[in-house]
This record gives sequence, structure tokens and C-alpha cells, in this order.
Amino acid sequence: NACSRTIDIDAVAERMKCSRRLATLLFRKKTGHTILDEIRSRRFEKICELLSQTALPISTIIDQSGYASESFAKRLFRKNTGTTMREWRKLQNNRN
Repeated sequence: NACSRTIDIDAVAERMKCSRRLATLLFRKKTGHTILDEIRSRRFEKICELLSQTALPISTIIDQSGYASESFAKRLFRKNTGTTMREWRKLQNNRN
């Protein structure tokens, strides 16, 4: 559910039936990273998957990955990969 726009730390805490603080502590103890890091990681994986496996428009991919802001998603992607989504897609298609 990490790619749903309704998923955030509060939603995870509610699902865990505990406070936000306790959910954060328990999650970090179990996984070694934060709830927000997990959500971001899953969303990034979804973007990469959709870019490499579909011809969907980038705006649709961003939407399906759970980001509310296209510009924010593009900035994060560029920060993580050093390239734009369009360039990354081309590189992936050239490798296959």
C-alpha cells in the first residue's frame, strides 16, 4: 500500500494500533530504517518498474506511484539517480 496517497506515518501507526512515536520506534527496530524511508523506497521502486516495463506517460507513473506532486517526485528521482525519468527510461530500454 506504499504507493497509495493515503499512506503516511499516521496511517501505518493506526494500522499497527499504536501511537505514531511507538510505531516509528518499533518499525525502525525491526527494519533498521524509518517508516517514511520505507514508503519512499517502495514508491521509487514502483516508478522504476513502471518506467522500464511500460510506455505510460511519466505523469501517470508518478500518480500511480503515490506522489501528490509531480515536481517533487521528479526532484527525488533525479536526486536518487542523477538523471531525469525520461533519460532513465531511455537507458533502460537501450539495455534490453
